[in-house]
Amino acid sequence: MMKSRLFLVLLSLGLALTVPATAQAKHDKLRVPPGTETEKKEDRVVGEDKKMDNRVYKPDYCDFYAAFPSEPLKGRRCETDDDSKCYDLVSFTKVFGLSSTVRIDIICNPGSEELYQQYTPDVMKKTVSAMMQGNAQESYEPQVREEENYRQAGTIGQGRAGMGDSIYIAQLWIGKHSIMAVEAELMGEQTEEADSLFASILKTIGYQGPAGEEDKDGKKADKEAKQDEKTKPSGKKKTEDKKEKPGSKN
Repeated sequence: MMKSRLFLVLLSLGLALTVPATAQAKHDKLRVPPGTETEKKEDRVVGEDKKMDNRVYKPDYCDFYAAFPSEPLKGRRCETDDDSKCYDLVSFTKVFGLSSTVRIDIICNPGSEELYQQYTPDVMKKTVSAMMQGNAQESYEPQVREEENYRQAGTIGQGRAGMGDSIYIAQLWIGKHSIMAVEAELMGEQTEEADSLFASILKTIGYQGPAGEEDKDGKKADKEAKQDEKTKPSGKKKTEDKKEKPGSKN
């Protein structure tokens, strides 16, 4: 049941992982802010997380974007006791009753051409594998996609969250001006609503670049979000579809 759900999510994202799953060693929960590759303690929370005034996350310096169904939370985190190494964490959580939960965390930090060169495909694979540790009991070999102005690495795993199953996706995006980490988790019972929301948010993530360039496989983030709203199931639409056209025969 769990593996069939895993492949349904992959199918909805247009992905295919053919490498056999491997067991992951158990570690404490790990968060890897962009620019680091080593396991670390939980970062310090600075101030109070606040809701963004926009459903689309795209800082001016960030080459990438993501769209959410509602305004996500944004908070400040610091790796040290002072404010020398801090970053913004954008988080979206949706709970479906007591059965399922969707969680998406995104961090985008400024980068450089030098950092882009340092993050080779092998380094990116190691980074997303480190992000996976402690979040999944079983995971697939990381995959890397290279485009003209950016690279993307990702992997998917499955595990347990409390008394239920979980699907965990780790992604790392690197461009000439920024680096972005994505952690996405689908927890609990399988429901069409939760699975659909999980996949739809991940599909909005893409490259835009500083000059308004877009990922050739997607549209701008705000258009993606609007399209998702239009395609949500509607009881009224189903009723209207059943109405016969004038002059039609059974």
